[in-house]
Formats: sequence, structure tokens, C-alpha cells
Amino acid sequence: MRKKTTARLDFRKRIDAFLAAKKTVGGTPSWTPGNRTDERRAVWLVLLNGQSVGATLQATAYPHEGALRFTIGLEWPDCIWRLDFEPFYKHHPNAHTEVARLGVEPHIAGPHYHAWQDNRHLVRGARVGQLPVARAFRRIRKWEAAMRWFCGQTNIVMPTSQMLDFPRRDRLL
Repeated sequence: MRKKTTARLDFRKRIDAFLAAKKTVGGTPSWTPGNRTDERRAVWLVLLNGQSVGATLQATAYPHEGALRFTIGLEWPDCIWRLDFEPFYKHHPNAHTEVARLGVEPHIAGPHYHAWQDNRHLVRGARVGQLPVARAFRRIRKWEAAMRWFCGQTNIVMPTSQMLDFPRRDRLL
């Protein structure tokens, strides 16, 4: 019987191991224009044992909106964990099958997160695709605290020198 190589391991188990491992960030992050004129994006390299593994920590901020709004995601290479800090007028639905299975709320208003653990069972093959299951995120109300919480959930060590302040408005509304 042949031993399984790393490439043959279940893709989900590779993500489990990656998330369980302590990681650091590298590079010099800064806010740059996003895909839309009202977005700002920042990207940090995620390092495992000091080496790049093709993962990034990404943030998209909307500094021109009236309410605090941003998204933080861990990409490897697809998004495997995400926090959507949305205003309360934005809603996220969870499928009724997942509500029954995981005990998540059927509809979430405002900030929410998409944890790998809640979406793992939906992944088939070697691509993550969407993270459709979410949970309400109500305990934190500030950018830096949310980023630190996210890094804690995904085992990323974020030194103070790598933390960015939320981008300031650079134009009149």
C-alpha cells in the first residue's frame, strides 16, 4: 500500500492543519485603491514557519460610508475565513438546512463572520468556493479590535507594527 503524499491529502484536512498552525504576517501593508472608487484594500502575506505558502490576509475598507464597514478575509488560495462588518440594514441569509444542522440564525442583520468550521462540510474537491454559512458578530465595534479578533480566530500573529489604522476619508461626501 502506498503512502499518501501531501498533494493527495484531503483538501479540507490541509486547510484544517493550516488554520491550526501559528502563522505570522510579512511585507509592508498599506491601503491602496480597491476595485471600486469607494474601496481601500490592504494585503498582508501570511507566513508559515517564516515562509510564504501562497496565503494572504486581505482587508477591504469603505471609509466614505456613514457607518463603519469593512471585510477581512484569509485567502489560501480561496477565501477560507471571512469577517463582514456590515451595517445593520444589510442582511445575510443562512439556508434552513444549516440553521437546523448548526444552530445558526436564519437571517443576520449587520456584522457577521463566515468560519471555516461552519462551512467545511460544504466543500467538495480542491476548491472552497463560497462560504455561505455565517454567524452574527456583535461583540466588537472597532476596526483594530475586529482585526485582532480575526487574527486570533485564524492563528495569525499580527505585530503592532503591521496593524494599519482604518483608512481616513480622502474626499468630501
